[in-house]
Amino acid sequence: MKTMLALLAVVMLTACTPSLVVKEVKVPVPVPCRIVSPEKPVYPLQEAKKDEANIFNITQKALAEIELRQGYETKLEAAITECNK
Repeated sequence: MKTMLALLAVVMLTACTPSLVVKEVKVPVPVPCRIVSPEKPVYPLQEAKKDEANIFNITQKALAEIELRQGYETKLEAAITECNK
């Protein structure tokens, strides 16, 4: 008899408990960017001295600076793209 009452009590208690529903919630979480920014190069025209006023030297340094800037900008864009993923 006691077993029957205990079983009945368990059945009644389990009928009263609400069923648990698990819901998945997707929330964006900010993550710090751990990409090291590339080191800024020393540009040739910044290092040019005023006594080197030869137009050919200045032109050569300007062309070299253009290539340095393009490489630096490419590295910066890659770092920014990696951080935005």
